Amino acid sequence: YECMRRVTNYLLGRGHRKLQFVGNIRFSRSFQDRWLGFRSMLEENEVPLVQDPRLLEFEGHDRSEITAVLEPVLKDMAVRKELPTSFVCANDSIAICVMGLLINMNIDIPAACSVTGFDNIDDAVLSNPSLSTVHVNKEALGQRAVETLLRRIGHPDGPKEKILLAGDFLIRESATAAP
Repeated sequence: YECMRRVTNYLLGRGHRKLQFVGNIRFSRSFQDRWLGFRSMLEENEVPLVQDPRLLEFEGHDRSEITAVLEPVLKDMAVRKELPTSFVCANDSIAICVMGLLINMNIDIPAACSVTGFDNIDDAVLSNPSLSTVHVNKEALGQRAVETLLRRIGHPDGPKEKILLAGDFLIRESATAAP
């Protein structure tokens, strides 16, 4: 939630006002939290929440399936001249699919459209342009989970804790100022 607020705030600060979230917001709790962080930042800045619902509810398990589902939607948006200035994607794989489709449509990233991801997978830095994304320290997350579990086992009647670990927004080549 908080990391996606940071990503959205960065894009708003760079002049973007037509932002589109991409990811099935019912796929997982993390996708829903990312959507809520995105949406709350737009609302807080009084930026209209104009979203293409097809990009909030699509299905796909791998990049080829995601690309096949997204291609007609992005082409339709381009024909209707309704492409946003920024795509804020629920994860890096979705973002890489979006970038590939935009490049195939001769849309310059980031000059015409910025794209961001989430998770900092290995392909994020290898993509062309390199993907701006949120890095989550998975090792630290796992370590804290084990520590919390062991503490809970040792003190079953102790207070329950919710631990939040902040991610880092890595600004790379795929995100810049709005055109």
